[in-house]
Amino acid sequence: MKQGQPKLLYGTSEVSLSFFNPGRSLVLPYLKDFSSFKKKRVKVLDLGCGVGSKADFIRSNYPDFTFYGCDISKKMIAQAKKRFPHIKFKESHPEMLPYPNSFFDVVIANSVLDHSRNPEKLVSEAHRVLKKGGLFLTATPIEKDKSTLHGLFAGYSWYRNHRRKYCEHLHQFNKVDLRQMFSVSGFRLVGEDYIWFYFSQFLDLIFYPILALFGRPPGTSFSRFAESKNKYSIFRVVRNGISFIQNIEATVFAHLPVGFFMYVKAVKK
Repeated sequence: MKQGQPKLLYGTSEVSLSFFNPGRSLVLPYLKDFSSFKKKRVKVLDLGCGVGSKADFIRSNYPDFTFYGCDISKKMIAQAKKRFPHIKFKESHPEMLPYPNSFFDVVIANSVLDHSRNPEKLVSEAHRVLKKGGLFLTATPIEKDKSTLHGLFAGYSWYRNHRRKYCEHLHQFNKVDLRQMFSVSGFRLVGEDYIWFYFSQFLDLIFYPILALFGRPPGTSFSRFAESKNKYSIFRVVRNGISFIQNIEATVFAHLPVGFFMYVKAVKK
């Protein structure tokens, strides 16, 4: 499959730490690891930034840091520049980053490796642009891992074809795959965490087949649809209820190795 402009539009919803926000659990690990920096002059790259909502939310908590963002999608970068002019966005291929060696203190990549045609090259590029001792923070679906609901279906070709063609998940990973890839690329793993437990996994498994059944594009988001309605509408109430359950689940099962996303904290040697 040739990697071109993606069908999905990422990061369009606003992010907050409210238990009613669907993006809460996906930003908490980043905020925690950013707190380890004592210096103020920190350069951060959000690799595969989408329209920039996540980078902007993290920046709002660390306003002294300088944030950059890059994505392969012209449409997403155009939106990001319009919405968040204080972040330095560029359209670029994730496997050929337009930045010099040893430029960043932190590179973050949220749900990017599974969409990359060559994830090993992407990790190598992240290593190249990081300073020695810099952090690579990435959350990646491990839908081949048997600890997840997705892993129960990973061996079936119909499931794999659906995730690859419809969801643009070009690669399936498990925990061992990711650990080995980071190690080979010159990183030292210093932390692991997990996001999206079984309620969230169940929703993900049924959501995209339903969209496909009704002929809806994969970028269709119930969350964005609900946000467009009155805050007292049934759609907003349902969205908030689902998000609340997901975030409570994430709090209760925090640190258990059964999440759909494997969050890795790695240091450039």
